Order: sequence, then C-alpha cells, then structure tokens
Amino acid sequence: MDTSRLSDAVDDYLATERSELFEFTERLVGFETQNPPGGTVDVVKWLESTLGDIDLELDRVAVDPEKPNLLAGESAVTRIDVDPVSGLECRARA
Repeated sequence: MDTSRLSDAVDDYLATERSELFEFTERLVGFETQNPPGGTVDVVKWLESTLGDIDLELDRVAVDPEKPNLLAGESAVTRIDVDPVSGLECRARA
C-alpha cells in the first residue's frame, strides 16, 4: 500500500470535514460521564442515533444499566449457532 497516498487522503478528509469533526468531538466530550457516578446512558443513546446513520454494527453491552458500553464497527467474532442441528429429525440406530 502506498502510504503517501493514504496520508494525502487522510489530510484531504480532515481538511474538508474539519468543522464536522470538531462539532462531533465537542458534542461527544460534552456529555457528563465523570466517575462517579459514571452514567453513560445519554452519550450511548446519542452515539447509537448518530452512528446508526452509517452502516456500522452496534452492540450495547451493560452490566450496570446506568453505565452501558457501545461496541461499534465490524465484528471480528463470527456468530455461531450453538444448536446447528435444530429442527432436524434424528433417528435412533437399531
């Protein structure tokens, strides 16, 4: 891969989208998530609605409902059916 072309593409993107990137970052860091109490519900809801407009896989993970995490991007994990023969008729051998 020609890294100089990649670098130029990144520079061009940053130059043309600078204002939008600043607005996104300003909004993101503006949410109150300081710990304690560490509530992330509002920022996760905003990210879900914002990132939902682009084709990303989003998964909300929450041990504590007030502190959800958001996983965004393409999953590196293959989802596997734990019952791959469900619905197949099985016969006992005689």
